[in-house]
Amino acid sequence: MVLVTEPPRLQLVQWVAEVREKAVGLPWEQYETEAEFGAFSVRLNEAETGWLLERNTTEAVLLAAFCVALSEWTGRNTQWVKVGRLPMLIDMQGEENPAAILKRVGEQVQRVRDNEELRELAGMEEVLAKYAVPTPEVKLHVGDGALTEPHRYPLELRAEWIEGQLFIRLHFAKSALSEVTAGWLAERFQAALQELIRA
Repeated sequence: MVLVTEPPRLQLVQWVAEVREKAVGLPWEQYETEAEFGAFSVRLNEAETGWLLERNTTEAVLLAAFCVALSEWTGRNTQWVKVGRLPMLIDMQGEENPAAILKRVGEQVQRVRDNEELRELAGMEEVLAKYAVPTPEVKLHVGDGALTEPHRYPLELRAEWIEGQLFIRLHFAKSALSEVTAGWLAERFQAALQELIRA
């Protein structure tokens, strides 16, 4: 549990300032809102799936691996990602140790989730617009219906538990990313995920 010492409204102002400073757009080739989408499936073996199934941190683990892949692609330590309904700024700070990455990402997720007011305000599009906070361009969705929801972002990582099996897919707008780049991101995500599981 992260202890909150500043007033929630002050935390919102600080969070907004940090996001506006560090959130940077991704190197898309071009993006059209009515773009055709492709997808790559990411598969885990039985032991890896069991490791995730035994924990309540599936979302944080997938987010950490996703941010590792994005950082390798962009060359930046900070990633601005929509996680479920909440936008989150994840700063890797150049960390390379898998266990340290997982710990750092988990702490940053809890920073938002443990502050009720920040959590509520950060999830409201009108609040983000008021403070001129950029809209995240990538999304992570873990949970029921994740694999079938409509596309809203150029790059989306979706995961859903179905009968004890975790299905993971990386969806991409073909106008924004080449199939080669998207396939490389899927491979790097899978490799990072396996490293985090072994950590």
